Amino acid sequence: MDHNTLVPLIVLYTDNRASIDGATRFQKLVFLAQEEGDMPVAYDDFRPDRFGPFSKSLHHDLDVFRHNGLIERTAVTNEYGQEKFIYSLTTKGQQVARGLVDQYGPFFEAAEVIKERFNQEPLPDLLDYVYTKYASYTTATELNVEALFDPDAKSEFEQASGRQATPPTVAEQLKPTPHTLYQLPKRDTNAYIYYFTDGMYSRPDSKYKELDNQLTLLGRNREQLEVVIVDRDRVDEEIWQLALNGVDVNEYPALVVADRELGIGDISAADSIFTPTPKGEYATIESGILLDDILQDPDGITDFLNALYDAALRNNIESEMRKEKITDALSISAGTIQDIITVSVSN
Repeated sequence: MDHNTLVPLIVLYTDNRASIDGATRFQKLVFLAQEEGDMPVAYDDFRPDRFGPFSKSLHHDLDVFRHNGLIERTAVTNEYGQEKFIYSLTTKGQQVARGLVDQYGPFFEAAEVIKERFNQEPLPDLLDYVYTKYASYTTATELNVEALFDPDAKSEFEQASGRQATPPTVAEQLKPTPHTLYQLPKRDTNAYIYYFTDGMYSRPDSKYKELDNQLTLLGRNREQLEVVIVDRDRVDEEIWQLALNGVDVNEYPALVVADRELGIGDISAADSIFTPTPKGEYATIESGILLDDILQDPDGITDFLNALYDAALRNNIESEMRKEKITDALSISAGTIQDIITVSVSN
């Protein structure tokens, strides 16, 4: 294993194998271990997120170890009726972590210092420390920071970060986005384009900015096409991952073109797995497949998206995706167009 995939086990093993209360605390402990605890950098993708610095890779590794039976995640409900997760090592996980001590001593030493210092800190105090010292990582926060750190106020974070007793669906979480089917459902829709993205890809300096603009316009103006922009910053991380896994997306931004609704809007945090609606066909186009010159050309993007719409409209995505207008817009190294086609259950 690479050392970055071992850090969650190492952090959980230190401080007498104390559990870690919540994914947000876990993220902050690893972040601080790298920034202040002299831990060799395992995660270099920390970026500003809803609750401060967040690493997508760390989130992924936690899920991998949980599914492999090394980490246990237990759901608890706080005083506001919100659900959060407690992370701890399983017996198997403890055995694996114990075997890493000799080889990864610096990781254990750094994690021990940070975990002993911050793991028992009240979460608002921990966030106050991180938000104050690392302000550049808090630009995307959704919290009222002044209220969060007001000792006389109710803990806004505890209310905001947990999930509701009845977990909202993707559709409910995307309601504030006006150009999705969830705000104003169209009639007689027979083609769908799902766009998986987040705020960093809609910034003016992003090469995906024009794609984002064109998808918005297309979704508003095409009568029989529904464009669903699934923004990672607007949905809970758990159901975001469920959606990506369900349509076989590993890298985003990604487009999924379908000849019918795939059921993504119905995903909720109560689900353990998502399988797209059967009797349909869809194709997945991941990050890195679209040519950069297409991404920078509004007319080129428009032609490409219209071609995807036509493919879904004709209910034969797999063959239509091979037509010249689409294939010319795709950059496929060491493979063929079949490499990006995914066909759902059709029985």
